[in-house]
Amino acid sequence: MQLSPEGGSTSRASAIHEGTAPEFENELTILLAGRAAERLILGSISAGAGGSPDSDIAAATQLQLQFDRAFGLGIHGSAWLGTADMKLLSDDDRARLRVKLEQFERRARALLAPHRDLLERLADHLLAHRDLDETALAPWLSDLAAGAAPAAPS
Repeated sequence: MQLSPEGGSTSRASAIHEGTAPEFENELTILLAGRAAERLILGSISAGAGGSPDSDIAAATQLQLQFDRAFGLGIHGSAWLGTADMKLLSDDDRARLRVKLEQFERRARALLAPHRDLLERLADHLLAHRDLDETALAPWLSDLAAGAAPAAPS
């Protein structure tokens, strides 16, 4: 994670391209977690999750469309309908896409809500230090993996 005067960014190695429905749903939840965190902590969202073809919203949009149209896991069952042309999506497809993305953002927010204090402390730490790599992030999240109440590292 990094913050700069131009904005912030997060990078991670995983973006699944094949898997089970629950694995895709988890990935969609992860992609929309930054937006969910903004809504949870700030009460509203910014354009930070969108804006470019490699944004979190763009990735979530493409993944949900692939889930429905290409992977044989979504609303069209086993059909392969090919790559979606965003300009040619039907009103029904657009509505379904919006509903599904909102569903995964709500799921992310529900997962984050019990850890709001940790999330706020982590945000403060990031503001102060401007950069947080995987090694520095691990102590912040270690209690979550163990199922204990999360605490900031000392």
